[in-house]
This record gives sequence, structure tokens and C-alpha cells, in this order.
Amino acid sequence: MDITRHTQEQVVSQIKALHQKGLFRQALSTAEKSWGPYSQWNKQHQLLVGGNLFVNLGLRRVADAMRLHGWRKMRTHPEAIYYYVKVIYSRRGPLEAIKLLERYNELVCGDSSLHAKWLALKASVYSQYRDWKTVHSLIQQAQKLSPNHVAVQLEAAYLLEAEDRYEDAGAVTLPLAQQGYRPAIQFLAHLKVLENDREGAIELLRQNMESMESLGICFQLFRLYQQDDQMEQARQCVDRAKQLLPEGKNVLSQEFTGIAFELAYYNKEHKRAEELLGNTKSPFFQSIRKNIANSDGQGNIVLLDVPFVRQHHMTCAPATLTSIAQYWQQDADHLDIVEDICYDGTPHQAEREWAENQQWVVREFDLQADIACRLLDREVPFTLSTVAPGSAHLQAIIGYDSTQGIYLVRDPYNPNVQEFLINELSLHGKPFGPRCMVMVPADKGHLLDELEFPAAEFYNLNFTLLKALNVHKRDEANQRLEQMKALGSNHRLTLQGARALARYDNDYIKELACVDILLDAYPEDLNLQAEKSSLLGRLGRHQQQIEYLEEKTQGPDAHPYIVESLANCLRGDKRKAESSANLLSYVLRRQPTNAFALWMLAGSLWDQEQRKKAFELYRLCACLEDKNEAYIESYFKAARYLKKQDQALTDLQERVSTLGTKSFNPYESLYFAYRALNLDQDAIDTLIEAKRFHEKDGTLIKRLVEIYLSNGMAGRRSCSIMKIYLYISHYTIKQSIYW
Repeated sequence: MDITRHTQEQVVSQIKALHQKGLFRQALSTAEKSWGPYSQWNKQHQLLVGGNLFVNLGLRRVADAMRLHGWRKMRTHPEAIYYYVKVIYSRRGPLEAIKLLERYNELVCGDSSLHAKWLALKASVYSQYRDWKTVHSLIQQAQKLSPNHVAVQLEAAYLLEAEDRYEDAGAVTLPLAQQGYRPAIQFLAHLKVLENDREGAIELLRQNMESMESLGICFQLFRLYQQDDQMEQARQCVDRAKQLLPEGKNVLSQEFTGIAFELAYYNKEHKRAEELLGNTKSPFFQSIRKNIANSDGQGNIVLLDVPFVRQHHMTCAPATLTSIAQYWQQDADHLDIVEDICYDGTPHQAEREWAENQQWVVREFDLQADIACRLLDREVPFTLSTVAPGSAHLQAIIGYDSTQGIYLVRDPYNPNVQEFLINELSLHGKPFGPRCMVMVPADKGHLLDELEFPAAEFYNLNFTLLKALNVHKRDEANQRLEQMKALGSNHRLTLQGARALARYDNDYIKELACVDILLDAYPEDLNLQAEKSSLLGRLGRHQQQIEYLEEKTQGPDAHPYIVESLANCLRGDKRKAESSANLLSYVLRRQPTNAFALWMLAGSLWDQEQRKKAFELYRLCACLEDKNEAYIESYFKAARYLKKQDQALTDLQERVSTLGTKSFNPYESLYFAYRALNLDQDAIDTLIEAKRFHEKDGTLIKRLVEIYLSNGMAGRRSCSIMKIYLYISHYTIKQSIYW
């Protein structure tokens, strides 16, 4: 190849000039003319330039491969290290990235620009653990080091979005997009979609698709056009993307096949659409292909115009309820509903109670295709609860496509309409229904007339049972349970109601019996397996518990949710320390932000006298799940041991400021911290302040009585006998002694 006319610096300069203009495909052509096909690049400058080129072109897998190759060839090169850590972060998650950030920190701190990007990357990693104090400190350091660095500024915008501060993120991103910075353009379009400004997002991407050479922009704009049924414009995006592909390279073949399928299906070329999926390995698309083949081509498509409302952290239920309320043109604010019903998630009964308090007509029911389609044909959307091991999520079903055999779903996190297979959802969701809830304004109640809602009577009784337990009306709850038994003693919801009552009574034997019956019906349900394990432990049947979990974790694909349960059983046995450590490693490789696994690992490190490492993990757990008092307690105890109690105490005080009005728990943790530090008056004042918001809380009453009964407390003016007596005399023994 002829490179005599240009030095390597001149070639790189040309590439960077094209890169600066957003002409990434032309930059690649220029590089290949001088350096040969990109698959043969192996020199330092080629791999570094190539990684950046392919990221901006939209071929991230190629970029990652180059960056990994570059690091292997130059393991001490600061820029190669930086990109290597970025790749590992994206592939293996934040826990592995933290280890690398610590290992290489000294090697990348010489150049201020690279150091700033390094600090911004570190901030991004810690954002995965919701450690906002560390995040803010790191990004501020990065901005101070390199105030005008576009990558650092955009990382700051990404972090604002992660904090649910979308307006602030947009304000930071806008000037970067105006400079023609490709990642900022795409991110600004994303933020516009979150704010329901789809037209603005389309226009921004359309203008830049014409002037820039980026597959990422083409595909992002394609998806927006496709969601808005502007398929001719969507096709133009595909044509543009094909022009930008590297010549002779079989990249993105699966992506283009998927797009070709969507275009063919939209044009009702069902035979062509079916053929395009002939070689797919995706179980989802295999089912789609089968459904199309079995259809007569005359299926129905319904898609209701239910607005997108972006959830915040753990607020999927309030966001979904707001979305449906706005569909019916009713006033509802997402954050107002969060304040009403949400604390570390939202219980099912709280969703229904909120809707009924707003005078909505509400029905809960099990999802079946017939009732779902009949509701949607009447233009009535409804909520869907999906359950995963250890968690649940609320979405809205807003349509269906009978030819493909899919529900169309409005997810509160992703602005694009999602697709769920109708038959598979009903089959795999049987252990939890799947539970649905339809809510319509009172004047639209007739839309629910003459419809039979599967399991509705059970849901009604279960709802009233749970409400009764919440206010300690056990006899009423038992009456509801007897009514459920009369309808069906082994029905899933009857057994769930019996479990709730047994749990209220701390009757673990009865609760285990209910779980065993449910497991007979749903033996593969991981939540039931974990609950059985927990109950065996509570009953002291530890060997049986271990044997049960060992049976369920056989094989290479054991689910982390069950594996972590086994690790928890073994962690107290020093003889099984190595096995427990291996299990935790297995879990954290797959779920690096699993707070429970991190907490167990911290305990293991503490026992090994690796106290500083353990403290850091305890701190991350407290950030990840800031409403889990067990993690908060461990964090404070570790901090106190390491003489960092002032830092921890400040964190606990801030928790009370942000969470204290919604729950007594943050007050209780702060109370215990003060007592541990012998700050008795502060402990008392904390309870007195909590009384302003939670005077009916039984645990608070208990703590106040304990303070009164403690030695030397009776004489203190702040806790007089009369105050305590007057306080607890407002409540019956039955109400205040259920601790």
C-alpha cells in the first residue's frame, strides 16, 4: 500500500478532520486506504483511532474488539487502559470495573484530559450503585480538570438522567448537540422522547442523519418512524444505513433481517415476513413466525394511544397509573402518586386502593386472551403485573396483534411500545396470574358491563383481606379468607391469602404448608422455591433447607436468586466458607448490583479482617437499597468500627430528611445510631420528631416506651410519664402491641 505521500500523523489528522465533521464512513475509507482493511489493523494508533471511528459509526461490537485488542498489545498505555475499562464495564458490569479502576488509577492520571474522562467513567460506574455523593464529587473533579471537554460534559448529562433529572440533563446536552457532537445529538433525541416531544426528536435526528454518517442515528430514527407508522420514512433510514456499512463486511446482518421483517409485515407481505424469520435463533421470533404461518392473514391489530410516562427509581406503578389516567384525560401526576402510595416499590393493594379512592371503577383479574382482547376492542387499556425472581414490574397492555400473537405493552421505562407473546405470557405467568387491573372513570363504568373477569371474586376478597391486616383487623381478614376457601380452597389467591394471615400470626408451619401446595402446582417458580427455603430456615430446619437448595442449584445455569439463598445458608458455617464464596462469585458475575450478595460478601470480608473492603461494600449496599434498614445498620456498625461514624451519622440524618415523612424506619435507624454513640437526648429527640408524622406507628410507640423504661430516663423533661401515658392511651392494646 502506498503511504509515502503521507506520514502517519498526516493520515490521523485527515481522519480526525472527517471525524470532527461527523463523516465517520469517509473517515473509515480514508483509514483503510492508508492502513488496509480494518480487520488487519494491529498498530497502536490504528486500534485507538479505529475504536473511536466504529463507536461513532454505530458498530460497537467492532469497536469493542479493537479496544480489547489494543489493550492486549499495550497494557500500560493510558488511553488503551481507559478504553479497556470502558469495554469491561459495558460487558461485565460495575463491580469488575471498580476493581480495574483501582488497579489502573495511577497510570491514567498524567494527562488532564484523559484523567477527566477517567473520573467521569468512575462516576458512571458508581452511579450503578446509586452512590450519588461519590458520583457528584467525581464528576465535579472531572469538570474542574477539563471544563470544556464534551465527553465529560455529556457524562454529566447521563448521570443527571440516572438521577431522574431529565430537564437538567437536557439543559446540559443541548449545547453539546448544537456543536455537532454525535453522542449528544442521539442522547438529546432520547431525552425529547422521554418528555413526549417525539416530533422534536425526529426532526433533530432527521437533520443529522443527512449530514452525519452514523448507523446509530439511522437506527434510532428508524425506530421512531416505525413506532409512528411512518414506514416510508423508516425505509429511507434503512437505505441510508446500508450505504454506511463497511463494504464486503457481514455486520449487523441480524439487525437488518429484523428490520426487513418489520417492513414486510407492515406491507402485509406475510409470506415474505415469514421467510425472513426462517433462520432466526430467537425463541421470540420463532414463535412469531409460527403464529404468522398459522394465521389466515386477516388478524386484527389494536393499538390505543396511551401516553408514555417515564418512571423514576422504583416507581413503575405510579407511572403506569398516571399513564392510564392521562389516557382517560383525568388529572394525575406521577410524583404525587409516588408520595401517596410508593415506598421502596408499591404493593398491589396500594394500586387498587389509590384508584378506588379516586372514584375509579376497578376490576382485578387474571390475564386471558379473550378478556384482554374484548377490553382492548372497547378501547380500554389495563395494567399488567409481571413477576421476576425477587422483583415485580407494572406495565400497561395497550393493544394486540392477533396475526403475530402478541400484546402491545406500554412500559414506564422504555418509550417504545413493547411486544409480549400472548400464549407464552399466559403460560409462564400462571404462578402470579398474570395479575391485571382495569380502571376506568366512574362515567365510563359501562365499558366494563357484561364482561366476565377471571378470578375477580378472589381478587376482591384478597384485597379486602390485605386491607384488614394492614389495620390489624385480623378477625375480618379471617372472614374474608373463609369466603375465599368457600369459592376454592386450593385457588392460588386463596393460598396467598392464607399465607398472608399465617405471616401476620408468625405461623411459619402454616405458611410453609401453603407454599408447598403452591409448589405442587408451580414447581418451577423460583420465588416459591426461595420462600420455601426461607421458611425452612425460620423453622430451624437448616439441613433440610440446604439440601433443598442444593437440589435446586444443580447445573451450570442455576438462577442467581436461588444460588444466593444457598450462599446465605452456608455463610455462617466456617467449614463451608469456600463454597459460600464461590456461590457469591457466581451470583455477582451475573448480577453485579445484587445488594444482598454484596452484603453477604461484605460480611465474609469482614470476617477475614479485610475491614476497609467490607466497609466499602456495606456502603454501596446502603446506597443501592437505601430503604433497607438491615443494610443501613451494617453500614453504620462498620463505619463506627473504623472511626467513620461522623460520615455515617450524617448519611442517616440525611435519610430522615428525605424519607422520614413516608416511613418510621429511617427514624428508627437513626435512633439506634444515636443510642450506640450514647447520644441519648438526640435519640429521644429523634423519636419525638418522628411522632409528628407517624404517631400511629406501633414500632414507634414501642421505642417510646423503651426510652421511658430505660434507667434514668423518667426524670427527663423531654420524656415525662404524662407524655408517654397520654400518647399510648389513644390506642388499644390490640393496635399498639402488634410489634
